[in-house]
Amino acid sequence: MLFVLDRVPRSNFGICYDPGNVLIHGGTRPKEDLARMADHVRAICLKDAGEGDVQIPLGSGNVDFDVVFGILRDQRFSGPAWVECVRGNTLE
Repeated sequence: MLFVLDRVPRSNFGICYDPGNVLIHGGTRPKEDLARMADHVRAICLKDAGEGDVQIPLGSGNVDFDVVFGILRDQRFSGPAWVECVRGNTLE
């Protein structure tokens, strides 16, 4: 992502960060990954991950959202955030 961002220097071009997918599919913890690119994050998808699965309720997996939001807060993140709904048919 950083390779592309360096070549497209536009203020309206950035990263929609998904810590659940980074943990499961990227093979790295968001703490290390996000620290390198937080100033490019324009939006965040709130999704958790655990035991090889991203289809779990938010807050029940291995993503440390306190760390994620701490890093974003330090970069003065002001973009949108949304919860990705998984499994089930109710808000709960």
